[in-house]
Amino acid sequence: MKIIQSFWSRPLIYRGTKNTGWPSFEFYLMSWCLSALLLKKHYGKIELYTDDLGKELLINLLGLPYSRVDCSLNELDKYNPRYWALGKVYTYGIQDKPFLHLDNDVFLFKKFDDYFFDYELIAQNIDFNIPIYSKCLKELEQNNIVLPSFCRKVEIDSIYSANLGITGGHSIRFFEKLSNVCFGFIKNNSEFMHTLDIESMAVIYEQLFFFQLAKQLNIPINFFFNNIDSGFQDFTSFSNYKKNNFYVHLISTYKKNLKKIWHMEQQLRKEFPSYYCYFKKIIKNENYSNLLV
Repeated sequence: MKIIQSFWSRPLIYRGTKNTGWPSFEFYLMSWCLSALLLKKHYGKIELYTDDLGKELLINLLGLPYSRVDCSLNELDKYNPRYWALGKVYTYGIQDKPFLHLDNDVFLFKKFDDYFFDYELIAQNIDFNIPIYSKCLKELEQNNIVLPSFCRKVEIDSIYSANLGITGGHSIRFFEKLSNVCFGFIKNNSEFMHTLDIESMAVIYEQLFFFQLAKQLNIPINFFFNNIDSGFQDFTSFSNYKKNNFYVHLISTYKKNLKKIWHMEQQLRKEFPSYYCYFKKIIKNENYSNLLV
């Protein structure tokens, strides 16, 4: 199974380096480094789907060891960068072999068990009644935006979805259909959605669509975590990662937790000391600044 990551650079340019979800751009870049280097360590061959600027930043500047780089995300230039998850969705849809996609804030400290890859669909965990979903669905309803047919029976007080910090599987046709549905939904509603909280809508067009489409097609999903606590402590702790299946995902606001970020930096220093020194030189010299103008 292919191990892949994706980076669409336009949302970064649009939001600026001070709005990456991390306290600083340095930590945002550091997350890419630790995530990719750990995957390379465990799996050898890893692939990156990006655009020209993404290649400049992650490959030419940071020197991350992807075995293959595909710049297909240049095709997204015409899309509003506020739809930041479209780079992921597009990447899912163009795969021609079974794959596992991991976000750049996911850190894997050992290989997955082989049987984990034997499923049609894979996701990190079930999301149930997380407030952001109901907020977004209410906003869509208030603006008369119609969801795809497979989502219309979702009850606002009982919302099941999937967290796609990791996702993939053997059902390539499913991801092609998911991608087509997502892009069709955005194209058909773009003139009505531009005043909404588009950034938050990723949980709808990526994650909710994934879960509900799989349900409609009766395709089972293999979840890495079957049960998680409401505070996501099961997978957001570096200090307890051995108890958490050697897996860390700094989801959402956990990216702003300075203690967790300190642990992330210590892991980069410990696991890859030579690269850590190289990275600190880049940050000190601010060699990336000209790329983002």
